[in-house]
Amino acid sequence: MRKNILWLVSLSTLVFVLMGCSAAGSLDATSWRLETYVDDTGTMADVLPDSVVTLDFQAEQVSGNASCNNYNGSYQTSGKEIKFGPLATTRKICPEPQGIMDQEYVYLAALDAAAEYNLKGNTLEIEDDQGEVILVFTRATGD
Repeated sequence: MRKNILWLVSLSTLVFVLMGCSAAGSLDATSWRLETYVDDTGTMADVLPDSVVTLDFQAEQVSGNASCNNYNGSYQTSGKEIKFGPLATTRKICPEPQGIMDQEYVYLAALDAAAEYNLKGNTLEIEDDQGEVILVFTRATGD
């Protein structure tokens, strides 16, 4: 009887730990704000002042603002792997701030190149298939 109780407690603890690990790595129902990204010269750059880039995850769907235009589509994860798309965007042109359309183009291309993600507290890093960090987000307020 005592062996059975110990086995049951051990099994329950394992299930609890595994569920906690799974929830801690989940992107579902989270919102993020882009802080830095690899620009078209291959250098890590800050998001332009007076622009906001967002990424919202909800039930295998993703949406947000890419700098000027809104976007939405699907995403899939498996372990640390992540894949976005296909993504649809609105088609506005924003003349200011200078460089905003370039930032948007590079951001959307980076989502297309995404291969893995890492959650580190309130930071989300997206890596390409070479293991290089290409996007760095912070958790949006209210999550």
